[in-house]
Amino acid sequence: MGYKNGQFISNVERGLCNVPLKMLRRVSEVLGIPKEELKKAILDDHEKTLDNYLDSGEQSRNNAQVEKSEQVEEITPATSSFLGQAELKKGAY
Repeated sequence: MGYKNGQFISNVERGLCNVPLKMLRRVSEVLGIPKEELKKAILDDHEKTLDNYLDSGEQSRNNAQVEKSEQVEEITPATSSFLGQAELKKGAY
């Protein structure tokens, strides 16, 4: 296929970068994979990647909201307890 850079090939194998579109026909020929099968595999992979990315963003927002809610719940009792101590109130003024 003309690629001699081992790092590029390694990156493609590990999914860190894609084979250039202009080389897909050659990849299909070299690997003996029908073009439609290769196309379907690429589209399926992109769909899963997008789903994972979009779902993880949603989960991150949900996790942040839960954590923020839990922090508020944790702080509120501690603050009430802290202010409820007479000796600390005197020193604050």
